[in-house]
Amino acid sequence: MSVDVSGLEAAIRELATEKMECIASSFVAEAQSRAPVRTGELVGSIHHDGVSDTGSSATATVTVDAPYAIYVEHGRGGEKGLLAIEVGGQLEIVTEVGPAAAEPFFAPTVDSWGSIVAGCSG
Repeated sequence: MSVDVSGLEAAIRELATEKMECIASSFVAEAQSRAPVRTGELVGSIHHDGVSDTGSSATATVTVDAPYAIYVEHGRGGEKGLLAIEVGGQLEIVTEVGPAAAEPFFAPTVDSWGSIVAGCSG
């Protein structure tokens, strides 16, 4: 007895890619909803560039491009000083800053990973 499963691999890969797209898009939406909004630049810089299917896995990378995102996520301690942000080897921003409390948006999104995946299971 034999069973033709020639289309099974393609169907499984397509399903995995669809689910990963859902997860990545949902992760971006959740991170954007948690990010503080002052100018909208931070929220607009949270994205993913699609799903990569390597043949053995489907992956997606979520990126936050705003160069100051790390300071929003983790805050700035200490006294007044200079903040210098380098992007691609170029000094982009130099400004005087004071301490700032953390306003985490990415770590809480990672913590909600289970519900994000569950939301894409249907």
